Amino acid sequence: MAILLGLVVGVLTLVAWWVLQNYTYWKRRGIPHDPPNIPLGNTGELWRTMPLAGILKRTYLKFRKQTDGPFAGFYLYAMKYIVITDVDFVKTVLIRDFDKFHDRGVYHNEKDDPLTNNLATIEGQKWKNLRQKLTHTFTSAKMKSMFSTVLNVGDEMIRVVDEKISSSSQTLEVTDIVSRFTSDVIGICAFGLKCNSLRDPKAEFVQMGYSALRERRHGWLVDLLIFGMPKLAVKLGFQFLLPSVQKFYMKIVQDTIDYRMKRKVTRNDFMDTLIDMKQQYDKGDKENGLAFNEVAAQAFVFFLAGFEAGSTTMGFTLYELACNQDVQDKLRAEIDSVLERYNGKLEYDSMQDLFYMEKVINGNIQW
Repeated sequence: MAILLGLVVGVLTLVAWWVLQNYTYWKRRGIPHDPPNIPLGNTGELWRTMPLAGILKRTYLKFRKQTDGPFAGFYLYAMKYIVITDVDFVKTVLIRDFDKFHDRGVYHNEKDDPLTNNLATIEGQKWKNLRQKLTHTFTSAKMKSMFSTVLNVGDEMIRVVDEKISSSSQTLEVTDIVSRFTSDVIGICAFGLKCNSLRDPKAEFVQMGYSALRERRHGWLVDLLIFGMPKLAVKLGFQFLLPSVQKFYMKIVQDTIDYRMKRKVTRNDFMDTLIDMKQQYDKGDKENGLAFNEVAAQAFVFFLAGFEAGSTTMGFTLYELACNQDVQDKLRAEIDSVLERYNGKLEYDSMQDLFYMEKVINGNIQW
């Protein structure tokens, strides 16, 4: 009994010591930061009253003027981060010394949750190897070859918008439309699939995209462990993605690979690159190839990145243009001018001349 009691006291003492050391990390180093709450750190409102982006923005605005240093400390649950407050230091992290900052410290579970083991999450030498393998996938030549496909989906979106406006007096939900647009673009560019999301609001590709991004598999306690101590969560075998999401994307990728290989279909797209890597892996070239689970994970993150980021950017841009007629007029004038120089055709090369549009999309103008 005395031994058991001693063990309990020892464990509790060790836990208390770890908590103290962890949550005083920035204080002991003299780095400005907001005092953390245990165990939520500086994210007490997360998933309840404020998104993470809002919390980070608040931290950035507060310490941008309060500190002479290039960053402030931040606690995401038990994990330690920095919020950069100096533009030059951003360049240091993202460009000059990027080889020291490429790890994101987020959950990825290759064994139990294979779709999370993608380019956006993995770390160290695995990340470097995978990035090198996929770099040639996103060359300007590749983007140019897909441009006509994107234009075709854009033309379909214009037709859908015209039909909805002419047939109904109800307000048009733009964010929904552009989400379905990005879903169709990525579906055909990455998977070679015509998702028909623009015509069908309940298309499975769109629904699964929303599920993957917004539905949670666990309650907040498990999420606290997954986000706060991702390595421990992996060791315990916890999974983050919904089973339905995993099943859907695994099946889509497998069906696409089977169809193209059996019929010898070549589209010169992202999926073709992944299939080539899978074939190399199957032939024994593991250094340059990818296993099926790795292929599925890259296809999954490619879809999610374009689906959410693209539609969100387009939605906010369209909203700001609707609120700022002067910016809208100036942008329309630039588009008309460029189209006139290219005989009325919107092409990959003509897009490169839309300098003001690039500033509008990037938010580099005074609204």
